[in-house]
Amino acid sequence: MIFQQNFLIYDIETGGFSATKNPIMEFAMIALNHNLEEKERLEFFVKPYDDLIIEVGALKANGIPIQKVSDEGIDIKEVVQKIEFFIKKYTNKGIGKKPVLIGHNIKKFDNKFLTFVFKKFEKDFESYFSNFIDTMEWGRWKYGYKEILANFKLGTCCAKEDISIPNAHRAMNDTEANTKLFINYMNSLRSGVLGVREEVKNSRSNFYF
Repeated sequence: MIFQQNFLIYDIETGGFSATKNPIMEFAMIALNHNLEEKERLEFFVKPYDDLIIEVGALKANGIPIQKVSDEGIDIKEVVQKIEFFIKKYTNKGIGKKPVLIGHNIKKFDNKFLTFVFKKFEKDFESYFSNFIDTMEWGRWKYGYKEILANFKLGTCCAKEDISIPNAHRAMNDTEANTKLFINYMNSLRSGVLGVREEVKNSRSNFYF
């Protein structure tokens, strides 16, 4: 049986480091099928909400004008609706029906913002997914045991895989780069390069993760 799991890679740009004090400013997501083929993209700006504060330091990092998110952004209720619709579109029936969510440092950062926003509308963000893959963790597993790196930020991990990030710290640009990074990691894992024993690799020739 082939395990046909969909993958959703995403990134957000925020107005600071706190999900309860700083808003999401920009969202981007890319959908991949179980063969790691891109199927669709979603991106938009988010209007300021709940009088949350956009920090000066965040604006310097992402370079997004406040006026742009105000003029072109969508309301926070529509944000939740769009993301929910996109997730359900890539939710299958049967085994592996829920997609896997992927991002860089999502477990400690990005997921907290979406959990907070979804909770405003009595929805559980993390319940939409079967699992979570944090490519920062995967970078630590791949490089950390044998090399001393300054950090495991997205740019550092991408550089190790010869992946460039033009105009970094914008949601879709970072999502595109992280999608390439994730595909590299997955191809290495599926081919046994990341230390998977040969007998294990062969016994799981029809297994997709």
